[in-house]
Amino acid sequence: MPKSKKEYSLSRADRYNKKERNAGKIVIYTEGDVTEPEYLNDWIKGFAAKNGLNPLKVKTWFEIVPSDDESEPLKVVENLVSNENPKDNELDKFYAVFDEDDRSNTGKDKENYQKAFQTADNNNVNVICSNRSVELWAVLHFSDATPMTQRDLEKELKRFMPHYNSSKNKRFDFAIMQSEGDEDKAIKRAQSLRKNNEKASSDWKIRPSTNFDELIEAMKEFILQH
Repeated sequence: MPKSKKEYSLSRADRYNKKERNAGKIVIYTEGDVTEPEYLNDWIKGFAAKNGLNPLKVKTWFEIVPSDDESEPLKVVENLVSNENPKDNELDKFYAVFDEDDRSNTGKDKENYQKAFQTADNNNVNVICSNRSVELWAVLHFSDATPMTQRDLEKELKRFMPHYNSSKNKRFDFAIMQSEGDEDKAIKRAQSLRKNNEKASSDWKIRPSTNFDELIEAMKEFILQH
């Protein structure tokens, strides 16, 4: 399958041109077409500027590929594996980003959801999963609240981002996240949720949970080491 939304990615030739670059890239396939890719691109620009780096240059160190409406987690992972061959690629780092979205309960959704993790693990792909959804990662910038349903998550998020709407405006307001939120607290809150979940069930992925902080920390380290 061809890669979608080329504005977020570079050509394979550019990726492996070591004369132009001194290290690999972070390659991120996202379930969402808007929320995750827009947030990640805003984050890259903001982090680069805060550290006195050229945002346009830093952006070339990342390849962000939205799902283009193929948002089922297993499909996201399979597309990444098919397009990138990560198992045989020691230069780049690979991430698949998706939500639980009530898929871990029963039936075929549960089977494919679990298979997404297995396929990723077998192919050198890191999974970033939010349960129930990525809105939890945004909420954690502002609050300790951990709503369990999508409706309540969005309601809580709108307290801080009044213009956010999952139907009409799915983009996180990055400026508000930076000025009124606290990324360091969001990271600690996400880590605490996973720790508590592991104590309760030996599975950090139960609701509520997210490991989006692991992607953010990896991106920070990658940029600062270039």
